[in-house]
Amino acid sequence: MAKVKLTGWKQKRPYIIQAPEKFDYHELGTTISSDPKLLIGRTISMSLADLTSDRAKQHLLVVFEVIEVAGDKAKTKFKRFGIQAGYLKSKIRKGMSKIDYQSDLIIADATLRIKIIVLTSQHLTTPKRKDIASSIGRVLAKYKEATLDEFVQQVLFGKIGHDIYKKVKKICPVGRVEVFEIKKISA
Repeated sequence: MAKVKLTGWKQKRPYIIQAPEKFDYHELGTTISSDPKLLIGRTISMSLADLTSDRAKQHLLVVFEVIEVAGDKAKTKFKRFGIQAGYLKSKIRKGMSKIDYQSDLIIADATLRIKIIVLTSQHLTTPKRKDIASSIGRVLAKYKEATLDEFVQQVLFGKIGHDIYKKVKKICPVGRVEVFEIKKISA
């Protein structure tokens, strides 16, 4: 009897996508592929609330990229972090000043593009805006020796935002400090 070659869906297998070790290899979902090599480079985004079971972090999105496939498990690494745009828009009110800060930060094992937003309860002059931006730069300089995993953990759980808040509140009254995007530029 002739052997029938499987085509289409019958040829594909499911793979479980796992978060990195810092997230306790949490299962992110499943994907289907006919060849495990085709999974390399795929991305999956998930809210931090789903990863940590903390509903207060629903607005935080983390993107992971598949780097390795072993058996039916696809291992991932951190690629990008961001806050939903609607969440940020809901925090801005009339009479506030918004200071945007963007910088490329070189840490121990990666180069990151980091974007931070500071919301104040009053209008600010240009010199105060520059003071705030330089304060943010000094706070971020403290983290140059951190690894990517350590830095991401500090951002996701609010340590860096809190450190920036403590520095900036000495310059003017601050309503909110948010690290709203981190993107890995190079390894």
